[in-house]
Amino acid sequence: MQLFKHIRWQERGLKKILGDLEYEIMKYMWDHETATARDAYEYLRESRKIAYTTVSTVMMRLADKSLLDRVKDGQGYRFSANCSKADLIKNTLDGLFSGLLDDFGPAVMSQFVHSVNTEPSRLDELERLITERRKRDDTT
Repeated sequence: MQLFKHIRWQERGLKKILGDLEYEIMKYMWDHETATARDAYEYLRESRKIAYTTVSTVMMRLADKSLLDRVKDGQGYRFSANCSKADLIKNTLDGLFSGLLDDFGPAVMSQFVHSVNTEPSRLDELERLITERRKRDDTT
């Protein structure tokens, strides 16, 4: 049984969530204020064999997912990133953890602590974060 088929656990970082091409396009968009599909295609074809229509389709899908904004520009569209890389990571993790905690509560927390405990420095960091959060909550 393969759970979370859309998550590619073997990849690193956002490539776990986004496809390889989606990630490369988002990385390009984070470095550029705005770009057309043609701009992204010209950049991507330097490092991979790819069709313009593929880049255009993926950018439209990223816009449908609200990761890119698109504005009509002549015959095509001009795109811009709708969120920063940090915001995408935060929102992805918020959604993942909220869903898991809502559905599985204590089991998720127990498994998380078990996983963190594989490296003592991670457990120390978790303890520090919990203490910091409690202090912040006490002052509000």
